[in-house]
Amino acid sequence: MSKRTKTPCFECRKRRRKCVWHRYSLVCQRCAQRDIECVPIDEHSNNMTDDDDTRSEDGDHDLQQWISDVLQLQLTAQQLETTLENTRSDIIDPSWTFHIVNGQLRLESGNVNLHQYGEACFRYLSPFAALFHKEPVTLECAVLHHLLEGFRLVSHLKLEHTTSTTSPLLTEPCIDFDKMVDKLVHFYVHDHPPQVLPILHIPSYYRHYKSLQDKMTCPITMAICVNAASSPILPMKDYTAKERRAIGDYFFHQCHEILFDIFDHPEHRLDVLTTISLLYHYLIVVRLWFTEARRLATIALCICDDIERSDLELTPIQHALFQRQHLQSRYVMHFLDLVTMQAGDNNEQDLFNVAPFAVELDILEDESSIVEWNIKAINHVSRLCLSPYFLLIMNQLKNIICRRHAELDLHVFLRFESVMREWWKSLPDELRVCDDPYSPNATSDIKKETNITALLVLHTISALVHASILKPHIRSDTQGDFIHAIRQRALTMTMHSLDVITRAALASYQHMFVYSEILAFGIMGHMMYAMACIQECPEVQMSSQTKMLFSKIYKGFSSFLPSDHCVPSSISPMASAITLRCASPTMCLYNDYPMPGYALLSDTLSVSFDRLQILLTVSSHC
Repeated sequence: MSKRTKTPCFECRKRRRKCVWHRYSLVCQRCAQRDIECVPIDEHSNNMTDDDDTRSEDGDHDLQQWISDVLQLQLTAQQLETTLENTRSDIIDPSWTFHIVNGQLRLESGNVNLHQYGEACFRYLSPFAALFHKEPVTLECAVLHHLLEGFRLVSHLKLEHTTSTTSPLLTEPCIDFDKMVDKLVHFYVHDHPPQVLPILHIPSYYRHYKSLQDKMTCPITMAICVNAASSPILPMKDYTAKERRAIGDYFFHQCHEILFDIFDHPEHRLDVLTTISLLYHYLIVVRLWFTEARRLATIALCICDDIERSDLELTPIQHALFQRQHLQSRYVMHFLDLVTMQAGDNNEQDLFNVAPFAVELDILEDESSIVEWNIKAINHVSRLCLSPYFLLIMNQLKNIICRRHAELDLHVFLRFESVMREWWKSLPDELRVCDDPYSPNATSDIKKETNITALLVLHTISALVHASILKPHIRSDTQGDFIHAIRQRALTMTMHSLDVITRAALASYQHMFVYSEILAFGIMGHMMYAMACIQECPEVQMSSQTKMLFSKIYKGFSSFLPSDHCVPSSISPMASAITLRCASPTMCLYNDYPMPGYALLSDTLSVSFDRLQILLTVSSHC
């Protein structure tokens, strides 16, 4: 390559990219690849003053225009909010017109959809009509969600996030990275169990992989190597966790270099999206690198929006994978918002203010029955979680998660069980392991090969919602009896949901962990939170069988974590950090482990389990 001045061409300067010129070439490498005119900056600057050049480089004119547009949008939004507030009173409590015709009650109000019809009947024909005129009930909770709190505290630390490419392992001449790539790809393609949400079409990718001349230049292949090297279910028993981390870092460095050289190329948008989807596990679960995960998730969502607005024609396989990767990036971004949020942040109130949107993931013809079950379950779970009612109840309970207190409208809670039952009845037969999910015999027919995703989701949500309302604050005597009855019902439902979760999880926790670590850890964390809430109620005791099953599940989950990532209780920073709700510098201890995320998970679950053991022991002697 020829030696040119350090000044890039006009196009590379505008995009802030490295400008590379081959010897005797009249255009730079990037402009040649993009087939655009290459204008050296010295030629372009002849007709420009220094101030003009600065504006061209930094885009001051465009920036000022964008700032003006944003200010105008903010002003418009404020005006709309004012208008909305003025009309909200009429919308919140609409009037309904009923007539009795031939002994039957008829709703005469016009423009009523099915949801409004159900709301009208519930408000005015049920015995709970008086609840709609009462103030919301204040809920308090002395229990923290330890798993969520652990991630939240660590996200506020400034951890070192360098990638090691100079490890002694990587400099040894005996390491053949071409063979290492083949080994990792073979594991991912042939030996890796099907994931809950497959983001790669294995037959199509493997054909592409076989056609590669230089495997080290394929970002998807590099991301697969990163994912496989950092997986706990990896047939690399000859390598220590430190060596596997070094291998993962090496391939991540290679992938990172390729990714940020192609992410703005329109023809590589789908490749970039797939690559980012494969890197989430490494960045979040393994490295606790939340800033980089957020940056990549932002790029992925921008690409998704760009593809949806474009006229790009996708094949059925591309469309199915695009749907899944888009949904995954949305959930990743929401998770990052949740764990990185500080108390009092401006966006705290908007955390669960998510507009409902439809999700219907496609199932490819050559995918296995397990994948088909999982995709169907995701479609139905998303339909529930993104429904207006579910978003409403999560919006009212968000302060329990963030601030440990909330206000709940009782009529919203009273609809919860009926909504969950209706959703359960709408599931296809292969996802319903029983007719009544709230029956005491709901888990009697569960076997290891049974798909219990929907049942676990239903009872995990039920346990979370009911456990969060076990500490209502009674403001008046008139509310006391009714709120006490609701609390007793919530206590009974929480106990039942925990019993179902423990039985179902014990029957299939091995498959559940293999298919999705995030799902397994999430259910475990929610179980611990609900159990801790119950133990704050002195009048009840958990059954000895539930305690025994829970201990077995905890030991089973712990067996999947790297054995050398168990933080000794004598140096664990998590217990004091959770008590004080403050991230101390000692939490940087996790970064001393090869895989910091697994050290954090192990320590958090261990601290939660130890506290539960104390609570369970104390309650059994009361």
